[in-house]
Amino acid sequence: MNDKRFLYGNGTNSFDIVNVGVKATKSLKITEHYSLPVSMMAMWNPANKFARIQLAATVF
Repeated sequence: MNDKRFLYGNGTNSFDIVNVGVKATKSLKITEHYSLPVSMMAMWNPANKFARIQLAATVF
């Protein structure tokens, strides 16, 4: 690769842990007949030392 960043590791080891995460889900009651499922996931890549947070809602 020409880039110094690797998707599945830091390029120095042949094996690294690249994804650690936790997810929480909840259904929010909007009306008497409709609930909106929402979720939040926190992800961490220990090999590259960066984290991400994902928020999601299922509308349909």
